[in-house]
Amino acid sequence: MDGIQGAGVLEADLENSGVGAFSAGGQKWLLSPYGTGVFYVRKGVPLETMFSGWLTRFDTSGNFSSLRKYNLPAPKDARAFELGTLPYHNLWAMYESAKLLAGLGIENIERHCISLARTFADEARRLGIKIVTPLEKRPSAIVSLKLSQPAKTHASLVERNIVCSHREKLLRFAFHIFNTHEDVERAIAALKGAR
Repeated sequence: MDGIQGAGVLEADLENSGVGAFSAGGQKWLLSPYGTGVFYVRKGVPLETMFSGWLTRFDTSGNFSSLRKYNLPAPKDARAFELGTLPYHNLWAMYESAKLLAGLGIENIERHCISLARTFADEARRLGIKIVTPLEKRPSAIVSLKLSQPAKTHASLVERNIVCSHREKLLRFAFHIFNTHEDVERAIAALKGAR
C-alpha cells in the first residue's frame, strides 16, 4: 500500500488492517527530507527483494574480509532491502521529525488536521465552490476544489502567499500540524478575493 498521503497525519492500525506491505516517502506528511521514508512488512508476508546490495549480505555477517563471497545467506529482517550506504544525515532529520509527530500524538494530529480540512470545505461550500474530496466517506487533510478558472485562481492565491497546488484542473489544499484556523480564514478570504 502506498501510504504517502496518510503517514504522519492519519492514524493507521497496520497490524490489524490486513495490509501486507506499506511504504511512504518522508518528504510529505512525515516532515522529513527527500530520500527518506518508511517501509512496513507484516510478519509472515513472503516478500523478497529483487536486488542485492553490498550491505544486504555483509552487514548480516559483519565479515567484510571477502567482498566477493556471494553465497552468504540473506538477512531475515529489513536489512534485506538495504541496497547501499544509507543517507544518515537525512535519517537523523527524519528521526527528529518522527519524534515530534510521536510526541504530539498521531490521533491529535489527525483530529486537528481533519477539523481544519472540514472547516475549510464547509466555508468553501458557502462560497458556492464545489468540493471534490469525499470528506464524508473518509477523512482526509486534503481538500480539492473545482473552480471555473483554477489556473487564474491559483495564481491569485500564490500572490497572496496562500500555498496550494494546481493539479488536474483542481486546486488542492493540504493542512498539517503547523496550520491554524486563522490560516483557514485567510485562505477563504483569499478565495473570495480571487473569484
